[in-house]
Amino acid sequence: MTDPKPYREAVSTDTAAYVRVDPRESISVETPPTYEVAPAYAATPRTAPVRRRPPDLGAAALVLTVVEIVLVVSGSFAASSGLFVTGSALGVVATVVSAAAVVAGILALALNRGRLVAGITIPFAVAASPWILTALLGAA
Repeated sequence: MTDPKPYREAVSTDTAAYVRVDPRESISVETPPTYEVAPAYAATPRTAPVRRRPPDLGAAALVLTVVEIVLVVSGSFAASSGLFVTGSALGVVATVVSAAAVVAGILALALNRGRLVAGITIPFAVAASPWILTALLGAA
């Protein structure tokens, strides 16, 4: 007597293979069928839209550089007017702000947050630093 269906239909599983059960043999595993033509939805790439990072660190470096330049100019005017204590205090604050501006600019370059603004800001922050200005003007 011959069985009309020697094995059952393939049942898809969560794995990458199909399992066929043959009553005369043990369970065998076959590879899934391959398709010569990909489905239509496979042709369109699904990429996430590129989100730009906000330039917050670069803008902070720019603001700190502007504050530093204002402090250096006002400290120079104060010292040349005879207010030496005020001028030296503004110079110390300008030095700290200069270091903060350079660090914020380097972080902005490293983290890609306002890279263009930071690249423009860092040379100005270094050049307007009271230490650099003292070294340049003292050597002249």
